[in-house]
Amino acid sequence: MQGKKPAGRLYRDDEFALLHFYERRARAATWALKAFDLEKRRMGKLDFEHLETRNFRYLIAAEMAGLMSVWLKRSPAADAAAACSSAMRSAYWLWLEDDDRALAALRVLLEQCGRLRVWTEKPEKAEKLERSPSSTPKDWLIAAGWRRLSALNKALGEFSHAHANIRWDGAREILQKIQHEKIDPDDSLHMARGHALDALTFILLKELIGSSEKVSPVIGSTFRKIVNDILIEEKDLDKGTEALFNRTLLHKDASLGEYSFRGPADATRKGFTPAADG
Repeated sequence: MQGKKPAGRLYRDDEFALLHFYERRARAATWALKAFDLEKRRMGKLDFEHLETRNFRYLIAAEMAGLMSVWLKRSPAADAAAACSSAMRSAYWLWLEDDDRALAALRVLLEQCGRLRVWTEKPEKAEKLERSPSSTPKDWLIAAGWRRLSALNKALGEFSHAHANIRWDGAREILQKIQHEKIDPDDSLHMARGHALDALTFILLKELIGSSEKVSPVIGSTFRKIVNDILIEEKDLDKGTEALFNRTLLHKDASLGEYSFRGPADATRKGFTPAADG
């Protein structure tokens, strides 16, 4: 502060951190009110009842993953389940605040779901991937048989970083296009984050059923009953996830487009072109 006292006094050591926190919370509240106003003008009314159903679904999925991490007993699969539980909760809360960081949490959720699936279905392959220092999150998705989700993983990955080569607009467009074709195009951009959250929740539930059956037939049966009786019928879960995989596959070669940052960031991109979407 160079000796200046804008508040007429010296600041406490933690005061700037608190002021920054207050500012962020106030900004989130302001944007939430604007979003409510926009929805009311478009829909004619505000209806929060549907959030109760979604809230319950996300919490149940996170709790089930947390329980699996305990029952898998200090193993890499348990670590994957614990990461799924944590990422699920983080993504949900950030989504409620219209925060793009929810998508970064969803990338973790997708990758750890893939890791959990490989440990469930291909334990020998999982062991090799865990031991290899060169293994990448993409390797887990490929081993899980989820190549069709490469566009989703690519889009979520863009929101997991902030550097000169980031292309958020193209990533957001991918998330917009992989939604169900019946969604109004005027609404799809506003619903893209929520759709990604729902999609990853269903993928997680599907993998938790499979993993729980390997732990115990009784636990597996109970998990399946919870999903069928309370959340979504398993046939609809299977149908919905398969449709998601197929819609996402259609955009496997989608470009991420132009860079999000301009100005000084341009000087740091020597040798890197937007066409390199791998």
